[in-house]
This record gives sequence, C-alpha cells and structure tokens, in this order.
Amino acid sequence: MKALIKKLDPWLLVSIFILALISVSTLYSLSFSDQPPLIFFKKQVTWFIVGLLAFFVFAKIDFRVWQEKNLIAVLYTLVVLLLVLTLAFGKGAAGIPSWLKVFRLNIQPTELAKLVVIFALASYFSQRRREFIRILASFSIVFVPAFLAFLQPDYGSVIFLCILWAVIVFANGLTRKEFFAVMCIGLVLVTVIFIFFAKPYQRERVYTFLNPYRDPLGTGYAAIQAKIAVGSAGWWGKGLESVQGRLRFLPEAKTDFFFAAFVEQWGFVGFVAMFIALVTIFLRMLFISKKSSSAFGRNITEGLLFNLALGFLFNAGMNIGILPVVGLSMPFLSYGGSNILLSLISVGIAQSVKIRSEERY
Repeated sequence: MKALIKKLDPWLLVSIFILALISVSTLYSLSFSDQPPLIFFKKQVTWFIVGLLAFFVFAKIDFRVWQEKNLIAVLYTLVVLLLVLTLAFGKGAAGIPSWLKVFRLNIQPTELAKLVVIFALASYFSQRRREFIRILASFSIVFVPAFLAFLQPDYGSVIFLCILWAVIVFANGLTRKEFFAVMCIGLVLVTVIFIFFAKPYQRERVYTFLNPYRDPLGTGYAAIQAKIAVGSAGWWGKGLESVQGRLRFLPEAKTDFFFAAFVEQWGFVGFVAMFIALVTIFLRMLFISKKSSSAFGRNITEGLLFNLALGFLFNAGMNIGILPVVGLSMPFLSYGGSNILLSLISVGIAQSVKIRSEERY
C-alpha cells in the first residue's frame, strides 16, 4: 500500500481532498432541516470514504484490464440490462424512471453507461485506423444506451452521451470539416426529437430556458432561484446565513443545483477554490493522457476527462442560466453515491495509467 501511495499524483490527491471538503461542508449546512437531521451529510461522508477506497483499488488495477473485449462485452450487456430494468421498475422525478433500487441502494444506470461507453470507445479507437467511416461506425456503441435513455425519456442523458461521443471522436482524428458535418447531423436529430418526440414539460424546459419569467412559479422557478443564489453571493458568500439553499427556496440544492447553493454560501472566493481544484484534476488527467505510451491508456484517460469536464460545464451552465435544466450532477460535489463513486473511479483509472506509464509498459 505504501508503494502505491508513493506513486500517486499528489496534485490529484490534494484536489480531491479540497472538493470532498467543499461537498460535505456545503451539505452539512443544507442538511440541518432534514429528517433525521444531517442524514444527507452523513451519507455523503460515507460515499466519499467508499469512493476513496474505490480510487485506490482502481489505481492498483492495471488499466489494460478494461481493454479486454470479453470484459467490455460483459459490462456493456450488464449496463443495457440495467437500463431495460430501469424502464420497467425504475423510479425518479417528473415521470422519468432514471433510478433503479438494488437491495438498499439507488443506482443510476445512465451514469454507469457513460463509464462503460468510454471503455468501449477507448478500446475501439486504440485498435482501428482513424477513417471517417470507422469513426461514424463507433456511434453504434453509444446508440443502444442512448436509445434506452431516450425511452425513459431522459433526453439530458441522451444529449450528454452524444456530445461525449462527438468530443471523443474529434480527439481521435476527426477533421474540422468532418466534425462540423457530424454536428450538423446531430443538430437535425435534436430538432426532430424536440418537435416530434419531446414531452410537453420537456419543451417547456427549453422555452423556460429562453425566458424563465414566462412561468416564474412553475417551470422557471428553479432557474430563477439558482440565478438569485449565485448573483447574491458576493465575494465571500453568505455562509450559514444563506437563504435560497438552506430555506429550500432553491429546489434540488443538494444535487442538480448544488453549484448555486455552494456559491451562495461561499461566494466568488469559494467558486475560485472549487474551480482551481477541478481544473487541476482536468489538467493532470490531460497530462497523464499525453504521457501515456499506450493508445488505450491515452484514449481512456481522455474519455474520462471529457466526461468529467462536460459534467461540470453542463451543471454550472444550467445553474447560471446559460444552458437549459437537464438534471445532471456536478462531478465530485453533488450529493449521490453514483456521482461520487464514478468521479473517484475515473480519477483512479487515470492514476493507474500514470503508474503503468512510469513503469514503462
């Protein structure tokens, strides 16, 4: 264990510790009025402990294990099965069955799908030439989980998976013209889905994004309260005297709108600390991918990096009103076992790539 700790990236460890402190301290103040009190704070601390153990386990495991086609096939099949079961037995808000109860745990199969899709795409691109037709064929890996998420209907996850795929293929040799063509096709598909398949409340989310005050007490309420929370924070925040998050004016303050609740409490200075910690993780993962002598190691680290970075951009964007509300958690920070575990597992796998690269495999 001591040998493993010596090989770990200290910048990653420090950044993870800072983000864990930010997450649990914010949830501590948000959980006073819960019944029983502090229940979400205690659960989040537990998930961070479990997540850190998972980080060390995945750092210890040789990352090339995840390149095995048989293992990827098993994981992919398992994720598809979980998504199908979610359609039949899942629970969630706004009529979207996005959570599946397994024993006493609530898991979100779409989060697992992102991880397995990254494994599959990393393996696919590390063994094939960068040809346009082969790159387009890689969309078949994303299609099945995206289609099952579409049936939930969880269009936020569908869009996220498609954008994640587009960013990964661009990083794997897609020219600007080809990338532009793919984006145009994607825009057409999104337009078709919005016009012909979107539920009324999902269309309302888009209209509300364009003008939150068209329904300030209904669909626009959360977006307006998030803007108030962020805009009123000032340099140092309101601390325990924060209003929007602690007094429950801000819906889903522990999950989807954690960013707004945190900024209200800790202000611009707190945001800078959080941003530096996240960007440090992203830059270290980018450095690890560039230094990897393995094509699979490079691809999987970049894929995990893109997943975390896009999660941050989507969540922060909807909290400050520049993106519609799509129900995506803030990596490393929002309450939830799936979010914390997968965030720390992602960094653990990147750490494994670093260790094996230094051993010159």
